[in-house]
Amino acid sequence: LSTQEGVMRTNCVDCLDRTNVCQALFARFMLNQLLRRLNVLEGGEAVEHHEAFMDTFRNLWADNADQLSTQYAGNGAQKTDYTRRGRRTKLGMCTDVVNSVQRYFINNFMDGARQDALDLSTKKFVPDTQLA
Repeated sequence: LSTQEGVMRTNCVDCLDRTNVCQALFARFMLNQLLRRLNVLEGGEAVEHHEAFMDTFRNLWADNADQLSTQYAGNGAQKTDYTRRGRRTKLGMCTDVVNSVQRYFINNFMDGARQDALDLSTKKFVPDTQLA
């Protein structure tokens, strides 16, 4: 038995993609700590030494990033090449450029209904009284 000694909080929807990369790194660090404390891993051992596990772990976080990004930005997350493979790739950088251009158009020309739905679900929707 142990007592929680703190909380780590990340919140930065305006840089959603970097936030997910950081959260994946923190999650891996904390998983190592937990598994060592439970004696699943020995002192010098780390989840990074188990490639099959790391493939699943990375893909889980990248899939999470894509889902959150689609909800907030309208398309898949950026930097998932880093989250999935642990390194940036040329294809990943090109995909990020395409995603950025798509986000620009989505945010500026097609995002009204999505924003209204998010505002409604978070009780922040304010009806336009001018239309009544």
